[in-house]
Amino acid sequence: MLTQEQMNKLSPMMRQYLEVKEQHRDQILFFRLGDFYEMFFEDALLVSKELELTLTGRECGLSERAPMCGVPYHSAESYIDRLIKRGYKVAICEQMENPSLAKGLVKREITRVVTPGTLIDSSLLEEGSNNYLCCVCWQKEGCGLAFADVSTGEMNVTQLPGGDSGPVLGELGKFAPREVVFNEGLLDQPKITAFMKEKLSCTADILPDGILDASTLHSAGLFDVNDKNVDIACRLHERLYPASTTKIMTALVAIQKGDLSAVVTVPQEADVSNFAWDEKTCGIKAGDTLTLSDLLHGLMMESGNDTAVAIAVHIAGSADAFSQMMNEEAQRLMATNTHFVNSNGLHDENHYTTAYDLYLIFNECIKHQEFVDIINTKQYTAQITGADGQVRQADWAQTNFYASGRAELPVGATIVGGKTGTTDQAGNCLILLNETADGSPYISIVMGADTKELLYQDMTALINGISANE
Repeated sequence: MLTQEQMNKLSPMMRQYLEVKEQHRDQILFFRLGDFYEMFFEDALLVSKELELTLTGRECGLSERAPMCGVPYHSAESYIDRLIKRGYKVAICEQMENPSLAKGLVKREITRVVTPGTLIDSSLLEEGSNNYLCCVCWQKEGCGLAFADVSTGEMNVTQLPGGDSGPVLGELGKFAPREVVFNEGLLDQPKITAFMKEKLSCTADILPDGILDASTLHSAGLFDVNDKNVDIACRLHERLYPASTTKIMTALVAIQKGDLSAVVTVPQEADVSNFAWDEKTCGIKAGDTLTLSDLLHGLMMESGNDTAVAIAVHIAGSADAFSQMMNEEAQRLMATNTHFVNSNGLHDENHYTTAYDLYLIFNECIKHQEFVDIINTKQYTAQITGADGQVRQADWAQTNFYASGRAELPVGATIVGGKTGTTDQAGNCLILLNETADGSPYISIVMGADTKELLYQDMTALINGISANE
């Protein structure tokens, strides 16, 4: 998310675009400008790659041009069709008045949203076949399925006995839906989820059990890194507080800008005494010296809030300057619904992100082997020299329950490592890098779970869903 200062610098048209995009975060926005539908920022980067369009830029009022690509409005349906067939959703934003007669900014509104299961335009439908949207609710007692073809008004509903995936596979095979929405109970049925991906090639969205209240801070996602696919999605673009998952960005900027072998002197603002008893620290003191690598291990393993401040001051000269660097990197990665005000994730109303933005940031992190090595380290001993010249050791360990043995390991993939985060406002959060038996990387994210038990239940369900999606 752009800062208010950046928003004020934007052109009126670009502000209008971002306001519309904010309401349609999980859809590609076709924004009508004259004879073209234009896409900007992350949508432009995605569509230019998917459709092999030329990526250009447009002056938007900021120091860098906004990435842009576009298609002629009179031939847009063929481009929309290609995106829909690849599982994307498209929102069409039209000009609602004649630009030559408009006084000021042209009024624009969303006129339709196109998803694989909600097509009604005959030009996008296959003649002679239905286009079903399906909802599946799997529970031990039974399974409910509903199939709707919104282009014809046809509706089919059935309830099947629980415990047997065979009849469900039969129904899915018979109706062959283009889009499926299902509850997280279905993740425990790998035959069904594999059938949806491999045989049906349909778009799938998960609605976790019990997460129906929009005010509940909870989102989840499973991302196939190599194929750049979102395999499971639950409210990926809902703004949330990140807590200590913030520290993945702190580590990223430090790795990009710093020398991991450099010796760092702990500043006064990073002294352990500055933090409350319930704020996680590594126990470093003003005047201590240790390497940047040591600090990064304390940051990512022990989740030290003190190490986060020490890193920030070392890299940028001040905590505020480092936060600005974090925001600049977020913008570069197109994490446009993110804003940081500190390096450790301690709560602030203006410190927020989304599960999807965290995926973008974490995906960049794992491109650095130093980062992967740190999150894959189970135990670490730092050598710290005090201001008095005395050397002491500090032993740090991973904070996630899988690494500590307090949660049963999932079977869908091997956990490489990641980052936890917990505050009263953020709830319980976890982001992980996982690898399948053939080395394929997946990123799994759960944000805002009410309890630790729920956090690891949801995360295990996500990771066990990897094998079903392979």
